[in-house]
Amino acid sequence: MAFRTALWWLLAFGPAAAAETGSLRGTVRVETSGETLPYASVRVDSLNTGTVADRTGYFLLQLPEGEHRVTFSYVGYEDLTESVKIKGGRRPKSGQSCIPL
Repeated sequence: MAFRTALWWLLAFGPAAAAETGSLRGTVRVETSGETLPYASVRVDSLNTGTVADRTGYFLLQLPEGEHRVTFSYVGYEDLTESVKIKGGRRPKSGQSCIPL
C-alpha cells in the first residue's frame, strides 16, 4: 500500500518539481542565398542532445531553462555556434544561417 501511495505521489507531482523547459525552433539557411539546408544538424554539446532539421530546414529542440551554446552544422559549410537563452514555456525563434566553406 505504501508503494502505491508513493508511486501515485511521484506520478502526480513529479513533473511539477522538474525544471521548466522551453523550445528553440527555426529554419537553417545559407547566409548568402537564403536557401534552406534540409537535414542540418542542431546540437547542444553540453547537454549531449540535439536534433536534425526536416526537409525544409525547420527544427524544434526542447531545452531546459538557461543559457545554452547551440551548434548548427551541415556538410560543406562552416559550423555556426550561438548562445541562446531559454525561458520556461517560451519559444524563441531562431533563423540560423550557415556559411559555405
